[in-house]
Amino acid sequence: MNRFAAILAPLLSLPLQAATQLAAGSVTAAPGAQVTIPIVLQSDVPVAAFQLEILAAPATPAFASPLVTGAPASHLADGQVIAPGLVRVVSYSLFNTPLPNGTVLSLSATMPSTFSEPVTLSLTNAILSTAAGLPIAGVVLVPGSIRTSASGTVRIGSVTAANGSVRFEISGLSGPSFIVESSSNLSIWTTIATQPVSGATAIFSRPIGAGEPRQFYRVRLP
Repeated sequence: MNRFAAILAPLLSLPLQAATQLAAGSVTAAPGAQVTIPIVLQSDVPVAAFQLEILAAPATPAFASPLVTGAPASHLADGQVIAPGLVRVVSYSLFNTPLPNGTVLSLSATMPSTFSEPVTLSLTNAILSTAAGLPIAGVVLVPGSIRTSASGTVRIGSVTAANGSVRFEISGLSGPSFIVESSSNLSIWTTIATQPVSGATAIFSRPIGAGEPRQFYRVRLP
């Protein structure tokens, strides 16, 4: 082995430092209802595979079968319940295809008939690698949450962004009002609107400022 190869070999085994984030979504579910929890990836390097564990507490959802849905066609994904409220998820590509940024899979679970909010979804023991098999270090893990909705699951749908504004439909509303929150990192959420409920569905829109960072939105009942 020449001198250059002798220096390069140990470097290839070192973890790759990258701006990479895995986050669990924050959703609303009625007691006893099924809920779908998105797992979101954002990375400035191609991620070909990952494994992580997700702990739900204090309430313990009954994770459904199939546990994992919505993985990209380029990847295989599987999930396993390893303890009450604790699941292990793995996603990988047989051809080392990078995962896209955004929602890379969803977890299915059924909430208990009664639970106190919020249920925290903690992400732990994450292992990520590039297509070259290099581990990715310094991954930021962002917890999610599940909040209660007595009448049903509040959902966001029909999202459009055009003409300097974002617009979406909200369904499953009840009670006197609903709250719209936004976040740029799925960790810190800011209330941007509180509106009265006039029916089970509503249309919400807001202007998008020039140069405004990408935003995530969620809706909850007070």
